[in-house]
Amino acid sequence: MKLLSALCFLAAFAVLGTWLYHGQREPTYSPRAATLFQEHVKEPAKNEDGTPKTDDFGDPIIEERWVDTFKLGLDYAGPAMGVFGFLGVGLFIVGRRRSRAVG
Repeated sequence: MKLLSALCFLAAFAVLGTWLYHGQREPTYSPRAATLFQEHVKEPAKNEDGTPKTDDFGDPIIEERWVDTFKLGLDYAGPAMGVFGFLGVGLFIVGRRRSRAVG
């Protein structure tokens, strides 16, 4: 039981670390459960033959586009951390009670 408790605490800290790494956002900003954000990417535009496009002065033309990226919000991370933490505490208490009853 204590091993399962430790794994639950580890999972809670893993979710916390992921949330911290993703920028500590409070809401997810997405109506879907899979949280996708738009991230702005700039890269040089290319011709059909693969050479960079240039303007009339010879400067490279920068193409801008949006790509989807994953960002975890606290509205999903908070309940997940709470569930794992609650399970960890409960399993720890059950493990201690069983070890006292045996010993």
